[in-house]
This record gives sequence, C-alpha cells and structure tokens, in this order.
Amino acid sequence: MATHSKRYLTKEEYLNRLEVFKRNSFRITEHNNKTQRNYSLSINKYADLTNKEFREIYAKRRASNEASTPVHLKEEGMPEKVDWRELGAVNPVMDQGQCGSCWAFSAVGAIEGAHFVKTKELLKLSEQQMVDCARDDYGNFGCGGGDEKAGLRYAMKNPIDSEETYPYTATDQKCKETTQSGLVIVTSVNLVSHNSPD
Repeated sequence: MATHSKRYLTKEEYLNRLEVFKRNSFRITEHNNKTQRNYSLSINKYADLTNKEFREIYAKRRASNEASTPVHLKEEGMPEKVDWRELGAVNPVMDQGQCGSCWAFSAVGAIEGAHFVKTKELLKLSEQQMVDCARDDYGNFGCGGGDEKAGLRYAMKNPIDSEETYPYTATDQKCKETTQSGLVIVTSVNLVSHNSPD
C-alpha cells in the first residue's frame, strides 16, 4: 500500500490505512459489478486514501475571483459526439504526484487541445513551467493550488515550453529561463457554461 510519505507507519496508522483500502476495494468491486456502467474502476496507488485525503493532496484548486461571460457556440452542424482520443488530440494521462498542480494540468491540457484543433499537431507542453512561473502575479500557489484561468492568463503573456525543455518534477521551483522562446502562446480565452452543450 502507498503511504504517501517517507516515514514508516505506526501499527495504528497501518490498520487505519488497511481499513480505508478495504472500503475502497469494496466500492470498486460493487461499482464494477453493476452492469449498466460504461467504465470500470481498479485498484491503484490511491486506493488507501479517503476521498477527503485525495482531494486535499491532489485537487488543491483555488477559485478565481474574476467574473466572466460565457461564450455560446452555434449548435448547427455539430456531430452527435466526438472522441478526441481517437482523433489524436489528447496526450497520455500524467501523474501530478504529491503536488496540488491540477490547475496547471488543466490549463496546459486546454492549450494542447486548442493547439491541436488549430494545427492538427499534438504537442506535449510544460505543466512545470506553469507551476513555477504562473504564481504570484497570477494568484496561484504552485503545488499549493491555483486556478486554470489564471494559468491561461499567464500563457497569454508567456509562451509555453515543451515538456522536454521544462520537465515536470512535482515540486515548487524557481521560474527558469528556458532555452527556447516557447512553443505556444495563447491569444484569447473564452469560457463555456458548465454542462451546457452550446
């Protein structure tokens, strides 16, 4: 079982982790036995965490205070569904580690997707650059959480480097001067309403 720390567990902590693991294992089995589900669950390195612990470690999203008006798109001529994975528009799933950088992954994923739609070229861009550089002036806290809209504002002023040039370390670092001038810069950001197809 994952302990999510570098120290040994006490007997009491171990038994508590074991109970959490058993409950999660039961939920996974119960979910997978329901035939009307279109996805399945499995045991992974998070199986000994409670939902609250998982959210505290991996989902440190800070809400943005900025007001925005959603853009509505025309629905005419839209396909019934689109699987962006089949079109080659989505990079493999990554692991943010013990860094509350979900906001940076969300912002960079949106940029990668928008770039693919425009150019048909899938790039792997740097989440670490966003974690390190889209901080103080943008109201983000690196591994301490942030907001993807603020990350996108950073990307409107600063080209985003490749993952290869600025690799992910799952730690807070000083913003680095990179050898490239960046691969992609965001020219505009539009928001859409939650759960609204248009």
